[in-house]
Amino acid sequence: MYHADMVALRNAQVFELAILSETQRHLDALSFNPAYANTLLVPDGSRAIFDTDEKWQGLLRLSKEMDDLLSNVFAENAPGVLSYSSSMSQKRGAVAVATVSA
Repeated sequence: MYHADMVALRNAQVFELAILSETQRHLDALSFNPAYANTLLVPDGSRAIFDTDEKWQGLLRLSKEMDDLLSNVFAENAPGVLSYSSSMSQKRGAVAVATVSA
């Protein structure tokens, strides 16, 4: 998440679920663009983040789990909207501005 969109993550100060939305977007972007993902370095710049196949496979599993979580949260927060017909981008947008009731 060090390389994610920090502005989008800061939106969580107002919309708590913005963290979920940005996390899903970032992991999705990495999983669909391995060339870019392979250029990312750990924060101290000492090595690539995805320097083993095991780490890459872990990213793919985590990305899929975040897709499922986002879809479930979308379904809970947008009742009546057909979640199977909504794209991940539409789901992200709706979840990013959803408010969590106490």
